[in-house]
Amino acid sequence: MMMFIALQEHPSLQEINHIFLIPGHTFMPEVDGKHAVIEKYKKRLEKINVPDEWYTAVEQAGRTDPKNFPDGKFKVTHVTSFYDVASLSKEELIRRHKCTDKEPFSYLDTHWWKYCKNNMGMVQVKSSFCEDAEFRSLSFLRRGVRGDRLKQLLPCLQTLPASQPISVEKKKDLISLLCYLNEEFHPFYQNLPVSSTVHELHPQSPPLQLEEDDDDPTE
Repeated sequence: MMMFIALQEHPSLQEINHIFLIPGHTFMPEVDGKHAVIEKYKKRLEKINVPDEWYTAVEQAGRTDPKNFPDGKFKVTHVTSFYDVASLSKEELIRRHKCTDKEPFSYLDTHWWKYCKNNMGMVQVKSSFCEDAEFRSLSFLRRGVRGDRLKQLLPCLQTLPASQPISVEKKKDLISLLCYLNEEFHPFYQNLPVSSTVHELHPQSPPLQLEEDDDDPTE
């Protein structure tokens, strides 16, 4: 959804190509070099007490390597809100495992996704890095929903604050660990918002199953 939102909000963008690199077989100097600097600087730190200290650490890491950070710093953007796209998944969008040609589609084996402004809700995909290889069409629109409908809804999306409540159980666990932190950091954890409707998932729990539909939306 973020790609469709970007296409909608930026007049100069007509197409976005999202290419998934192969782990262990690709190298991006401008990105990997910066990550290495941050990892190296992180080893100097004794511990991180609150999330804001991560921002400070990343910014300071940029001052240690003028080659990877010519301007002497790493700019950290603080996100204060994000779009609530959950409502779209209930009425307009759905996940599919078949392309419009009715052939099976594998998310894990796909390396190239292309999003076009004139085809909202439809993604061009292929499992090859070759530019000459043909794309296949994968629709995330529910049956009867058109791309124009998505264009109308995106500007109306509500935003949610970046700070979301955590579960009661998680806050209890965090509070129990305050004895390992200096008292100056206690208020951050004590003031974390909680909600009885939020439930934590164990890391080894099976992934949530999204609603799926293998039917061809063009029928």
